[in-house]
Amino acid sequence: MKFFILAVGKNSKGPLKKLEKEYIKRISKYLNIEVEEIPPVKKSGNASFENIINLEAKKIWGRLPDDTYRISLDEKGKLYTTEIFAKFIKKLLIHKRKPIYFIIGGPYGLGKKVRDKSHRTISLSPLTFTHEMTRVILLEQLYRAMTIIKGKKYHY
Repeated sequence: MKFFILAVGKNSKGPLKKLEKEYIKRISKYLNIEVEEIPPVKKSGNASFENIINLEAKKIWGRLPDDTYRISLDEKGKLYTTEIFAKFIKKLLIHKRKPIYFIIGGPYGLGKKVRDKSHRTISLSPLTFTHEMTRVILLEQLYRAMTIIKGKKYHY
């Protein structure tokens, strides 16, 4: 089984890209993970945020294979503690035989259509983060979940 993070936008340089690479390296010891990026829709003229989100949603669904388990990240999603998130990941590893996609929207958020078509929508925090930071936080939590599952000394 493979895990994917499908994200609108990119972490092209700087400290967030460095952290992203570091956590992908750490996670790769436990599971197969890949980050796929979708170029964001540029705001032009009088295009509304809703229009941009809908255009990005079309791009997202165009990149998702049919037989996948889809998890949207959104502030309206279900909150987990780290321990419950680790249990959720463990269940996915045991019971799901198809690729797992975590979906992160762009700077204006993730469209309702994407959330509605996902199997689950989760929130990393009641706080709002940039979409670039969300990737790093998700990767760190996936790494932390895997160390909990494997009984390693990362989570205290």
